[in-house]
Amino acid sequence: MSRIAYILLCLIIFSCSTSPKKTVVEKEVPPPPAPRVDLKVINLEIHNGFVKKIEYEIKEDVTLLKLKCNGRDNGFDKTQKGIRFFVSAPYKFEVDKFNCQLSSDKFGWTPIVNFTIKAYPYRQEFLKVPKKHVDLAQKDIDRWLKEKEKLKEVYEAAILDRALFTEEFKRPLNSKVTSDYGKSRVFNDKKDSWHSGIDFRARKPTPIPNSNRGKVAFTGDLFFNGLTVIIDHGLGIFSMYCHLSKINVQEGEIIPQGEIVGLSGNTGRSSAPHLHWGVKVSGNWINGFSLLDQGI
Repeated sequence: MSRIAYILLCLIIFSCSTSPKKTVVEKEVPPPPAPRVDLKVINLEIHNGFVKKIEYEIKEDVTLLKLKCNGRDNGFDKTQKGIRFFVSAPYKFEVDKFNCQLSSDKFGWTPIVNFTIKAYPYRQEFLKVPKKHVDLAQKDIDRWLKEKEKLKEVYEAAILDRALFTEEFKRPLNSKVTSDYGKSRVFNDKKDSWHSGIDFRARKPTPIPNSNRGKVAFTGDLFFNGLTVIIDHGLGIFSMYCHLSKINVQEGEIIPQGEIVGLSGNTGRSSAPHLHWGVKVSGNWINGFSLLDQGI
């Protein structure tokens, strides 16, 4: 064999012995699709300044994370068939529609209730109060701003994941209502506002009972509201008792329905002794009487 032929034969043998092996490419198997969770969408109407209790059925086994109504975190708790929550519509509104959305471990934000707001025919009233409560001095404005920040902290600490009450809400007094919720109020013919609560006739010193079981979230003397008690009932529901002459409870206490929170009076911006009862649900001051009709 010639030298050249021998070299060519060696090159052929070497190239065959070192040829790369074919790589087996495994196809990626897609994960199984997530189980579909069917959520029924409910369509409801609600008056501005009112509240509705919703009992929403969820058939699938899911871990619920959050509920938002009108873009705001909303309290809820579990029931045997799903969840229970209370929804409020703001007194002043620019758009007449909003919804509630739910998220869980199996689905993202999903609408479950659509609301249409219907305007309620609230009335107007004119009040005479001391001039100092209308034309505020700078020191009074500074005090009010500090109180406003304090109350903001109280409401931001709302208990959302459970109810502290097990009975229906009750009106604090059975006396005459001297001023309804939602009235447009004009003070001294110049200061325009609206009434965010309900005023009850209460001669000094009438004992004032708590509307339902809850935690005392605030006690103190406020510029406009006078001696005040605020109760956190859970699920984003608060009740407020204003213009008291005496406070009988302490912050942090869990008090039962009917506990005497204080005695009626005439403190703060008040034209006569009475009780101002306010109810706040999910950040909105609402007509407390609309909460009484909801049951538990």
